[in-house]
Amino acid sequence: MINPVGTIVIALILGIVFGMSIRGEYFNKKTYATIFGFALFIDIFMGSFPYYTWDIFVELPVSGIFLAAMVGLFTGKAFRER
Repeated sequence: MINPVGTIVIALILGIVFGMSIRGEYFNKKTYATIFGFALFIDIFMGSFPYYTWDIFVELPVSGIFLAAMVGLFTGKAFRER
């Protein structure tokens, strides 16, 4: 299997960039929906959407790119609030 660390780092960077563009003072339902939508978009854009297997440490039924995008989006949103 190809090492997915590069795509996870790119998804994290894209998440931070998109997360900084989310407007708003605080987290509410719209913010969570927007973050989920952006993470899904990044996951589809990177090409791993239909295949939810991540077997780096253990086999999880979630895409690693999706998780990295979610972390990046929350981090970018937190940086934006400061």
